[in-house]
Amino acid sequence: MPASQDPLTNSQIAELLAMAGEDAKPPLNRAYRRASRKALLWEEEASHLNQEGRSLTELPGVLAACIGLALVIPGLCRLLNSIGIFSCETVPGSKRHCEYA
Repeated sequence: MPASQDPLTNSQIAELLAMAGEDAKPPLNRAYRRASRKALLWEEEASHLNQEGRSLTELPGVLAACIGLALVIPGLCRLLNSIGIFSCETVPGSKRHCEYA
């Protein structure tokens, strides 16, 4: 991520997930809405965990959401990695989705 950009806040992540859910078909739309609600409740900013090299799976609901969404959305892990809030090494099995999506 370029240094001139601020990392996304949890609220911004929640907003992006909610907007994605508006255009998605079931069951994906429900997964986006659930993930959006979880992001609003995180007590710590996802970007802070990422900057500290900690696993985003420390945040409630992240592991289930990432694995579930990555299975149905090609390139999701790669996208999250490119905007600096997710590392392909963070979630077991996600590296495969980064490489092949």
